[in-house]
Amino acid sequence: MSTLVAAKLDRRVKILSGLLEGQEALNALASCVPLTFLIFLTSGAGAVWRSNKLPPRANDARAYVRREEVGIDYELMSDMLDTPLFKGEGETFEPIHKTVAEFLAGKALADAVIGTPSKPAFPFARALALVTGADGRPPTELRGLFAWFAAHLAVAAEAGIAIQLIEADPLTILSYGDAAVFETPARRAILHSLGKDDPYFRASEVGVTAVGGLAGEDLAEDFAALLADKADGTHRLMTVFEALTSGRPIPSLRPKLRAHALDVSRPEWQRRRAINAYLNGIDDARGRSA
Repeated sequence: MSTLVAAKLDRRVKILSGLLEGQEALNALASCVPLTFLIFLTSGAGAVWRSNKLPPRANDARAYVRREEVGIDYELMSDMLDTPLFKGEGETFEPIHKTVAEFLAGKALADAVIGTPSKPAFPFARALALVTGADGRPPTELRGLFAWFAAHLAVAAEAGIAIQLIEADPLTILSYGDAAVFETPARRAILHSLGKDDPYFRASEVGVTAVGGLAGEDLAEDFAALLADKADGTHRLMTVFEALTSGRPIPSLRPKLRAHALDVSRPEWQRRRAINAYLNGIDDARGRSA
């Protein structure tokens, strides 16, 4: 994992941690906030309960996350819930935003799987069971957690495990996480695993905006091979065009994109998208040559 890529996720963690006031508070809350989010998401809880008193619907173990489950005292629980990472009133709270919860919960689960010298690693198979169903894929409500779990594993140099998650559900990794944080082998796995079960996978993924993270000169040959396949009319090819249009420019592909746009045997939608991809970054290239 490159220093630059690892730093990208680290910056996000620091930005969220910056919402905690003071170094002492940061040290105390750095582990319990992600763990609380992880329990909240995987249990299907409706809220986090602050009081020492029994919550409403106390007989429903999944209704609330309680401090005993997180393993912290009342004072630390109160400090945690008073940060900008949570919203609520009275004794019930929830994450300020689900994406924040998914990102930090993914880190908590990845850290547990990796382990520390003082804490044994949580078995990967059990971690996977927390976030997937019988088909080996995450249910809708856990897709963000699943995607960030893979991203944090990859950044922690556990690329082999991350690729297992990618191969299980590449569309979730692409749609709900950030493909740009992955190194070449993992991004290649995302690209080539897309559509393996459903060639028209994007029909239910309208509005996906994260595909640009796939793009990079390191995958130029992979993109070129997919562009050259005239028989491919699937959503994977559509995703390739979108990645080349919104992601990092790949100058070496411009001749191929130009040829694609001028090829009258290609469908109009492909030629139009090839033009858009060709124009990505072209102003920057002209500025450097001026």
